[in-house]
Amino acid sequence: MYIAVWGSLGSFLLGLIVSIIRHYRIPVLAQVATAYIELSRNTPLLIQLFFLYFGLPRIGIVLSSEVCATLGLVFLGGSAMQDSGIQVLFQGNNLLRILQGLGVTIGISILSVLLSMMFGTVMGIIMTSHSRIIRFLTRLYLEFIRIMPQLVLLFIVYFGLARNFNINISGETSVIIVFTLWGTAEMGDLVRGAITSLPKHQFESG
Repeated sequence: MYIAVWGSLGSFLLGLIVSIIRHYRIPVLAQVATAYIELSRNTPLLIQLFFLYFGLPRIGIVLSSEVCATLGLVFLGGSAMQDSGIQVLFQGNNLLRILQGLGVTIGISILSVLLSMMFGTVMGIIMTSHSRIIRFLTRLYLEFIRIMPQLVLLFIVYFGLARNFNINISGETSVIIVFTLWGTAEMGDLVRGAITSLPKHQFESG
C-alpha cells in the first residue's frame, strides 16, 4: 500500500514536471526530459530495480527494498503519465481554469469547516439538554443527515429551493449549505460525546 500510494503520487508529479518542461521547450531540460522518457520506455522495470537495489550500493548509496521499489515505479510511471494526455492541461486556458476551480474548492472547504465548527459546537451543547423533545429533534436531524447521501442533499438544496420556494442560489452557496449541514451534525455528535464523557463533578464545576 505504501509503495503503491507514493509510487502513484511520485509518478503524477514527475509526469507533470516533464510535461511542463516539454510543453514550454525549456532549453537543455527539454532534451534531458526526452532522454529520460526514452530511457524509461526502453529499460524494463526489473532492470531498473536491479540497478537501484544492487547498483547504487556500489557507489555508496544504500536504499531499502521499499524505497527502491517506489523509485522504480516513479521512474517508470512518470514517463507513462507524460504520455497519458496530461499535457492537455497546458492547452489554451485549461490550467488557469483548473487553478481557478481549485481556489473555489479551497474557499468552499474553509468556509464550510468554519461554519460546521461553530454551529456544531452549539448543537453539541444543545444535544446534552435534559429535554427529551430537544434530544429527539437533534437526534432526528443527525440521523437524517447521516442517512441521506450528500448528492441527494445537493439536489434538494439547489433544485428544490428554486422550484418550491422560488429561491435561486448559486452552486457554490448550495455546496456550502450542504457541507455545513453535514459538518454540523458530525461536529455536534463529537461535542456531545466529549461533554457526556466528562465526570459529573468535573462538568458541574465548570
